[in-house]
Amino acid sequence: MTPVDSIAPWSQHTLDYRHIRKRMAELGIEPLVSHDINAFHGSMLRLENVWDHRQRELPCDAVVTVTSRLPHDALYQDLLLREAEWADTGVRSLRCIGDVEAPGLIAHAVYAGHRHARELEEPAAGEVAFKRHFHTAEAGDLLRERPG
Repeated sequence: MTPVDSIAPWSQHTLDYRHIRKRMAELGIEPLVSHDINAFHGSMLRLENVWDHRQRELPCDAVVTVTSRLPHDALYQDLLLREAEWADTGVRSLRCIGDVEAPGLIAHAVYAGHRHARELEEPAAGEVAFKRHFHTAEAGDLLRERPG
């Protein structure tokens, strides 16, 4: 069950969607989209349609929630409080990257680590500075007539 209009919508971009839906079908899991959990009372789950707010109840033994993960920067904050001790340990800078800022896919964490390594000992750049390489043609190439 999901409040969005399809099961695992991001998986459509990663080519996993068909595999997920096939496995759900094999396991007899009926997809239920556009619904939120309104209440759970031990053996009964109350659902609400996100569009028309109609409610219904389904028998249910347990609920396993898969929800958004929140950033957790306690270690980062604790280390900032000890900044006066950094010089004695050789630490020159500290940056908060990856899941600490915004939990996401492993690819996001890899990108954050790669970016941090490239920017090591540089001032924090803030937003991603996308570098695009455009191949330009000579003006004559653009205006050259095609034979025939």
